[in-house]
Amino acid sequence: MQPETYSSQTSSATCSPEVFFSSINLCYDAEAPDRIAHYHPTTKSITCLRALAGFDKERAFFIVAPYGSGKSITATYLLHLTENQRAASLVLAEVATRLARVSPELGTFVRHRPQQTKRFGLVLALHGYARSLPQTLKTAALAAMTRVKLGRQGCPHAHTREKQCRDTAEKESLTTAA
Repeated sequence: MQPETYSSQTSSATCSPEVFFSSINLCYDAEAPDRIAHYHPTTKSITCLRALAGFDKERAFFIVAPYGSGKSITATYLLHLTENQRAASLVLAEVATRLARVSPELGTFVRHRPQQTKRFGLVLALHGYARSLPQTLKTAALAAMTRVKLGRQGCPHAHTREKQCRDTAEKESLTTAA
């Protein structure tokens, strides 16, 4: 018997019981919308998405769940939705269809978001230990500005976000070791 497969319009990857997805890292996957193409929102992730997207009155959150429960992919999906980049539009449309089945209200918002081409957000992707919070925030802000091509950081010769994240982590580990 052949294994069930799933093909995405935006990804040539075929998913079967023999295929595994590598874990999501918000910082490293911020420039790769295809990494979230397999995302299937759940009722629990809808609660998280609504809160983080500002639909709820609360503004401070702890997100605690077991490894593999979808925390990082939900956050990465929200990053792409917030930044609203053209390169993510096909993936966002695919996920919007699945999201609308779980939450029609949020699905409507998500389906209309890519059409708001003049509106985009800036997401500061933070992860891991930060020896210096101001430096970490600066690095994350510059990486976000590069991703959305905002200001001087959006020029073609600017460092990529991935290299900035690695360099910062490397510097912090060297400083910690010293």
